[in-house]
Amino acid sequence: MKRKQSDKKLEADKQLEDNQEKVENGQENTNEANEENKKLQKKAKVKKIIDITLDCILIPIFLIALIFTGSTIITRKTVGVPMFFNYALITVSSGSMIDAGFEIGSRAFIKRTNASNYDVGDYIAFFDFVDPNCKDPSEVTETNKPNEKALTSRIVFHEIIDVQFDEDGKKWFKTKGTNNALPDYNIIYENYVIGEYVKTSESTLNFINFVFSIKGVLIFVVLPCGIILFRDCLVLTDIFFEIKDERKLKKQMANKKVEEDDEK
Repeated sequence: MKRKQSDKKLEADKQLEDNQEKVENGQENTNEANEENKKLQKKAKVKKIIDITLDCILIPIFLIALIFTGSTIITRKTVGVPMFFNYALITVSSGSMIDAGFEIGSRAFIKRTNASNYDVGDYIAFFDFVDPNCKDPSEVTETNKPNEKALTSRIVFHEIIDVQFDEDGKKWFKTKGTNNALPDYNIIYENYVIGEYVKTSESTLNFINFVFSIKGVLIFVVLPCGIILFRDCLVLTDIFFEIKDERKLKKQMANKKVEEDDEK
């Protein structure tokens, strides 16, 4: 009888120890889970800050690049040269404006504006085009107007030396290179003018040149698009692994439940 009571006591003590061990293990697991959750929360917070920062930097750059690309494509077809908010960058292809400070290969910043703003002394970029049926203002009549198809002609950058008007009140410009002895052979109809030269600082011009260069396109267009694409790939990868971990956890919980049922 005493032996049976002793066995029962030992069994009760063992059960108590097992229960105590389970409680301790549960507390340890809970502590580990809490620590893991804290780490995950901290990691998620840092990731959120990085995402917001990248969005603030990349999205405006991407939108500007998108607008810039669309604008240059459209204006190339409609105006004849790529423009961004009525501004264009042309390359001086001859030495006719050396006296004005424009060497061969120099860049000139051009603004497209109303023809009424162009006057003697202004530097303008224009299409070197002459309509054979309407060469000057005196040939303009009610039925004879200058041909508008000048977008594929050579671009010239010269100074206005005289302004004339036709019977419709449209301007025609006599031009000349500052380094040339004689004026240009033709008079330029106002619709053939691309824009007027805008004086810019050397640093601004260098920046514009850089933006239009291959390196500029890579930095301001390709790089932001690449970073956005890379980040999206990371997000998809995280989602994939989260789904995989969730399935693994469900499987472990199912196996654990089966083991507990077997123990019972």
